[in-house]
Amino acid sequence: MISFPYHIRPIIPEQDAAEAAELIKSSFRPWMESENIQYLDNLHKAGTDALAHPVLTKITGFPYNMPGVVCTDDTGTILGLINSYNFYLNNRKCSLIANVCVRDGYRKQGIGSHMLQETERLQRAEDVYGLYLQARMEGNSNYHFYKNNGFAVTDFRETWIRPSGEKNKKATDEPYQLKIVPEAEAEAFQHAFKSRYPASILWNLDHPHQLFHPGRIAAVLNYLSSPVNMFRKVIAADGSTKAWAAFQQLPGSIDQLWLIPCQETTEEELTVILNFLCHQYKGRKSLKLDVPAGAEDSIYANSGFKKQHTIAWMWRRL
Repeated sequence: MISFPYHIRPIIPEQDAAEAAELIKSSFRPWMESENIQYLDNLHKAGTDALAHPVLTKITGFPYNMPGVVCTDDTGTILGLINSYNFYLNNRKCSLIANVCVRDGYRKQGIGSHMLQETERLQRAEDVYGLYLQARMEGNSNYHFYKNNGFAVTDFRETWIRPSGEKNKKATDEPYQLKIVPEAEAEAFQHAFKSRYPASILWNLDHPHQLFHPGRIAAVLNYLSSPVNMFRKVIAADGSTKAWAAFQQLPGSIDQLWLIPCQETTEEELTVILNFLCHQYKGRKSLKLDVPAGAEDSIYANSGFKKQHTIAWMWRRL
């Protein structure tokens, strides 16, 4: 048996950031928005500055969180990378696997499998319950790699992006308004979100746990969290609820919109609602929307969104 010739170790952010940023960019550039590229450029600069001024970095701290592992050769060159971000789902500690990449010319040598095995070992030591990831289905997909490593599909989704700078089509007679979800409707609100977004996806909406439960505390937290995560219902002129929505400000290069149309809402109404929401949540970032695979494309295209890719949401229990 030939032994594995490389080394797997945890990421050291201030040491690895510059090289890691270049590897991620070269691996995923065809699917990146300009904001993603800018984020990696900033990460590269921060890493370069940290290498040039190690003492100052030690004093001030490194500004980017980079949990995960890298694979290196004997010279210390990074050949592969896996990020792993921990979160809690149903009070269980879980981890999102992201940015799985191997340098061109070193693929098919077991680097990805060894990094994944080391990630699993480290996560078990931290009592992580399960691993989650998103596998892109188009292009050079790692979907079968993850299936062969024990990951199961929980859902297929399409990711739509509304690029930053897109003009918002605000009609002067918009028949909709946003309202905080009242306590009396909290149960319907909870059911709508969990029906549209399974737990394997919904955890990604970083919300106070109480928001999905009725009661005065939930109402207060909903109000207090509104500048960051805005859980709302979309109301028509006649007072009827047309959709449930949440807006999530993310720390990276893109913000997230979550949308659950009511059953009786037509495709024409949904197009207007999306334009209305985009105007409400306009900003300098792009806006991301994840919808069930096979949804009607014209609804999102007519609202300024562009289909990015189809994603398999996958998970594995440790």
